[in-house]
Amino acid sequence: MRFGILKKANKKSFDYEKFEKNLLVAIEDYVKLKVDNKDDLYIMSIEYFPEFTTFVAIRANTYSYLKGKVGENEKDYTYYKYCEEEWELGECLEGVSRDLQVEYKEKETKYDDEQFEELQAEHASKIFASCKTVMKKFKETDTYKKLSDPYLNVYIRERFTKEEIIQVFCELNGEDNREEYSEWL
Repeated sequence: MRFGILKKANKKSFDYEKFEKNLLVAIEDYVKLKVDNKDDLYIMSIEYFPEFTTFVAIRANTYSYLKGKVGENEKDYTYYKYCEEEWELGECLEGVSRDLQVEYKEKETKYDDEQFEELQAEHASKIFASCKTVMKKFKETDTYKKLSDPYLNVYIRERFTKEEIIQVFCELNGEDNREEYSEWL
C-alpha cells in the first residue's frame, strides 16, 4: 500500500525541467544585474536548503573581497576563498524557491512523517542533481563565457561527506584545484 501512495505522489510530481530552466535564467540574470566587475569574480555556488522553508540561493565571491578579508594572513586564504558563508555576494532566488516551498508544504500536509521524509529525501536528491546540471549548462552560456572562468559549485550545508563535497567541486571544475579546495574542508 505504501508504495502505491508513493507511486501516486510521483505521478503529480515536481517539474524538475521547469526548475532547471528557471534556475538557469535566475543565475544568468543575477550575473548580468548584480555582478559589477565580471573579471574580479572567481567563484559562484548554488546553495540549496532542503530543510525548513526550502530555498535556493546564489553565492559568489570576488578576488578583491577575498584579498580584503585575508590581507597578509595567508593561513586563512583557502578558508575565505571557498567557504560560502564568508563570501561577499549572495541572494535568495525567491522566484525559483517559491515552487520548492509549495512542494514542501504540499507533501508535509499530505503525508505522514515517514512518507514525508522519504519523499522529501528523494526530492532533495533530485534538486541537488538539477543544481549540478544547471551549473554545467551555465558553463556553456554566453553569460559565463564573459566571465573570467570562475569556479562553480553546488552547496548543501551538512549533508555530504568531505569526499562527496570534493567530488562535486571537481565534477564542475576539473581536478586541477582538488588539493587546495580539500585544504579548507
